[in-house]
Amino acid sequence: MTALERRDTARRVAFAALLNLVLCAGELAGGFAGHSLSLLLDAVHNLSDEMALVLLAIAFARPEGRVSSALTRIANVGSVVGLVSISVLVAWQALVRLQHPVAIEAGIVGGVGALAVLGNLGVALILKAPAREHGSVRLAYLHNLGDAGASLAPLVAGLVAWLTGYSIFDPLLALGVAGWILFETWREVRGHSHSGEPH
Repeated sequence: MTALERRDTARRVAFAALLNLVLCAGELAGGFAGHSLSLLLDAVHNLSDEMALVLLAIAFARPEGRVSSALTRIANVGSVVGLVSISVLVAWQALVRLQHPVAIEAGIVGGVGALAVLGNLGVALILKAPAREHGSVRLAYLHNLGDAGASLAPLVAGLVAWLTGYSIFDPLLALGVAGWILFETWREVRGHSHSGEPH
């Protein structure tokens, strides 16, 4: 990768990190206002990606060398650890809410969920080009594509609550998404270890 390509990648990843940060803030605000576990899961999930994106932007902004390689490895490890930790925590909270239901604000949850889908797709689109050239960016790109799918959970939960008045689908969907995140993270890490790609 040339110096010009590295600078372009750094700019793209930095812009993706900024958009992702705005998305996280909106989802956190919507999650607390709407009492939605699935929306808070999506927000904190995106926060784990934020750390990886920031470290990647720093890594590609530096001249190629040991420091850059170390930062990209830290970004990958941080992303994986964050995803696993948050998924386990949310799965536990979802089980608690299934026993003690909490009503959600359907309009807030569904509306913010819809914006989250679009926001995550936007982040993935920004990362698409550099993802073809570097394994670490590809991991972040795939995570954000997955995030767009995960953002469907609060969208669906809000829609169902609005149509039926029942909020139980919020923790149910959060539990399902947490399990899906754990599986996809394991599969991606396993794929990297078998391929021998640089992280």
